[in-house]
Parts: sequence; structure tokens; C-alpha cells
Amino acid sequence: MNTKTILGTIAGGVAFFLSGWLIYGIILENLMKNEDPNGFMRPDGNYIWWALIAGNFVWGFFLTWIMQSRNETGWQKGMMTGLVVGVCTGLAFDLGMYAMSNLFSEFGPVFIDVIANTLLYVIAGAVIGLVLGSNQKEANAS
Repeated sequence: MNTKTILGTIAGGVAFFLSGWLIYGIILENLMKNEDPNGFMRPDGNYIWWALIAGNFVWGFFLTWIMQSRNETGWQKGMMTGLVVGVCTGLAFDLGMYAMSNLFSEFGPVFIDVIANTLLYVIAGAVIGLVLGSNQKEANAS
């Protein structure tokens, strides 16, 4: 694993964590609580923080790996990769949960969650793209 992979993973993990807190913890907080009639979600004070943080870094690594595999750098390419991966992972997860669980009581929140998930990936992809593209201009100028 090279330095760019590690830096992209860290930057992506932090971006996923902070944007998730903003989107799900603040902007969509009431929607998420209203869509949990069966107590599927843990109460705020009972989160397992190490698992939440580790999961964000795994997503950061996953998106970094995809971008490096495709040799994509820069925030714009990162956003586009984040858009595609976010829509695909969000739809796959949420449609499965809608079909097999009581997580969503109707389809509207599934759509909102896919948009929110995609936004997380777009933000993280832009951050990772910036990290992967850093020093590239300096290297090309030399």
C-alpha cells in the first residue's frame, strides 16, 4: 500500500464521517428518527463508535482503491466516481432493506436515503480526488 492510498483512505474516511454526521445527524435527523418505528437504530448515546469510525475508513479505502484502479485524480473525477459508486451502493443496500426488513415503512425515505448516500460519496470522492491529485502538478512541472 503506497502513501497516496493511505492518505486517500484517511481523507476519505474523515470526509465520510463528517459529511455523514452533517447529513444524517443534523439535516435528516428527524426523518431518520421518524422512519424507525421498530427501534432498528441505536439511540444516540449507544453508538459503537469504533465500528462507526472503522466503517467510514473502510468506505474511504474502497473509494480510494476504485479511483486508483481507474487512475482518477482531481476533485471533479472524484465527484463523478463518488456519484456512480454512491448511487449503486445506496440503491443496492436500500432496495434490499426495503424488500427484506422493516427499516423503511414506505418507499419515499428509500429515495431520500439514496440521495443522501450519494451525496456522501460525492463529497468523499472529491476529497479523495484532491488527495490523489496532490503533488501531481509539481511532478509534471519538474
